[in-house]
Amino acid sequence: MRRSVAVSAILLLSGCSLVVPGPDDFEYGAGDGGQPTDAGGPDDAGTQLDSGGGRDSGTGCSAGLSRCGSDCVDTEASADHCGECGNRCEDGRVCRDGACFDPVEAVSVGFYHSCAVTQSRSVFCWGSNEAGQLGNRSFVRSLEPVQVEITDVVTMDSYGRFFTSFAGYSCAVLGSGEVDCWGMNYAGQLGDDSMDPSNVPRAVPGVSGAADVATSNEFACAVVDGGAIDCWGTWFSDLHSPERVPGLVDDALSVDAGLTHACSVHSSGTVSCWGSNAAGQLGDESRSDLWYGEPVPSISGAVDVAAGGTHTCAIVGDGDLVCWGAANALGIGSDSDAAMPPTRISALSEVVSVATGLDRTCAIHGSGRQVSCWGPPDGGESATPRPVEGLEQAESIALGREHACAAVADGRVLCWGANQHGQLGDGSTEDRAAPTAVLGLP
Repeated sequence: MRRSVAVSAILLLSGCSLVVPGPDDFEYGAGDGGQPTDAGGPDDAGTQLDSGGGRDSGTGCSAGLSRCGSDCVDTEASADHCGECGNRCEDGRVCRDGACFDPVEAVSVGFYHSCAVTQSRSVFCWGSNEAGQLGNRSFVRSLEPVQVEITDVVTMDSYGRFFTSFAGYSCAVLGSGEVDCWGMNYAGQLGDDSMDPSNVPRAVPGVSGAADVATSNEFACAVVDGGAIDCWGTWFSDLHSPERVPGLVDDALSVDAGLTHACSVHSSGTVSCWGSNAAGQLGDESRSDLWYGEPVPSISGAVDVAAGGTHTCAIVGDGDLVCWGAANALGIGSDSDAAMPPTRISALSEVVSVATGLDRTCAIHGSGRQVSCWGPPDGGESATPRPVEGLEQAESIALGREHACAAVADGRVLCWGANQHGQLGDGSTEDRAAPTAVLGLP
């Protein structure tokens, strides 16, 4: 999916009329209370300007609108007349500021790179490119979005290398049910039975019918074949190519992976987890690692799950958020890393989406789709959910190692946090404390 149309924001008047009258075009009568009338006479009374200057004498349209055929339109926002009359935004693009663009529907973030999936199912990435994680046949970083050589993307996920590297990778589910991955591959994360990185997407052999995908530090997993889960990479053993996760009921709806563990949501509303459990992130209070899927006790009615470095969170019921694992990552005001069983985060309600980083979490919640985030206080984070100022109407959110990005309702992407590799996509390497618009998205 590659579509990047540049449309001039200058208003071209071919096919439209936009005449702004000056003071000499009007005469003032003694009986009209000083209100201007068209100098053309009483037959033109329908083109008078109201006291707010609300109608154009040449077009009969309200101020700020242009005449396109028989309609008065805002060429700054009309998808049928974007920038000028007759310039139609195709393929579901929308018009903003007189230019057609492809609105972003979801974001995906690695440690030092970020990606966006647009409405037309194209993917654009920016930031570090040490292992080819931008997917554009290059290993050169980009401070603004570049298009990934992939099409028909339904969903995707990204991750980074935990130790001493700025590498990362991404995997995407295509409309065909195929899973493609690109970027680092030192642990077999690309699933192609090799350890060679790739700067272009390549299919994971043997995966079909995929509905969701999740990436971790050294392994990735996908929901396949109507609800089974396959994982590949390095996970308790060197898998490299996909292998079925044992112990799970084959009715998984989604999957997410943290640093060293993964969890899935099932059609019954249960959550199952497997992998490392040193901080209690599997939710069973045993702190014993599991190489097979095991249901999390007391969790029911789950609709989404997010796995972090030492914790896990699930949305249950009508928007309650329940988290477990290291206490200082749960948003309950604790500075302890003691393992906690599933605990409701009482400060939040009406949660519609949740995303985790290594030890940070952000949730979209409320009727205004506000974003609140939290993390360990000893790392400078808020120990309880704190709203991100200036960020509302969020549609999707993702966390990297020290940055975050959100897609908002008007189709833009806003990012904030660390930016040493250009992962905020604003054309600079300056850190941003407040959400900042990504530049150059189509």
